[in-house]
Amino acid sequence: MLYLIYGSDTTRSQQKLNEIIEEFRKKNGGDLAVYRFDAEEDELPPIKTALETNSLFQKKKLVVIQHALRADKLGGFKNIKFKELKDSSNTIVVLREWELDKTAIKRLAEIKPLCSKIQEFKTERHTEKDTRIFELGDVFFTSLQDALRRLHEILADGYDEFNIFSYLANHCRILLTIKAYSEMYQPIPASHGIHPFVIKKAAAAVRGFSIVQLRHMLQRFFEEDFRIKIGLSRPAESLFRILLQEKFRV
Repeated sequence: MLYLIYGSDTTRSQQKLNEIIEEFRKKNGGDLAVYRFDAEEDELPPIKTALETNSLFQKKKLVVIQHALRADKLGGFKNIKFKELKDSSNTIVVLREWELDKTAIKRLAEIKPLCSKIQEFKTERHTEKDTRIFELGDVFFTSLQDALRRLHEILADGYDEFNIFSYLANHCRILLTIKAYSEMYQPIPASHGIHPFVIKKAAAAVRGFSIVQLRHMLQRFFEEDFRIKIGLSRPAESLFRILLQEKFRV
């Protein structure tokens, strides 16, 4: 079975993805193996292995591929046997995409006929939660007390934990980039795609950090991202674990 979820409203698309995963977990219990990949970051061989290899221990598997339409390594889906997966009762594949560029639009037309279910999530309007996640980013790397309080609040109000983790991991990457160029006394190239307002605001935040500290922080996000993908952690658990490790904070 092949699902396609796409659109600029990543909060609602992530909620739908969570619902699909929970639905199949309830149906199959311990017989369901779940794999998560990001097609822009993960190599093709493990993605193909997860899709095409049957497990001796689980009867069914669910494979989630983020950024599935834009990644060059999928080569327009020529390297993946999606036609066979369409009719498979033991393999559930969920393709998830964000904004659609020209490449993604072309591949969308290719993959649509193969999908059992397709759902688009368009951004409707900014909400208070959108603003609050930015406020969390402002304090996550600088104040343990404020970060814990804001993280608890935003989770309690129903903000998706996967989106929070993704935003903070990307924010950490931005902080490291800004710090690196700052130490070289060079302007940040436009090719990095960082808005001038974000650069100005983050430049003040990184003054108290060293390059080594920021690299350690980003490494922690990579480690926890791996734990999430293999099912050893939930994003919220990983964020609290990162926060509570004193050596990674100023």
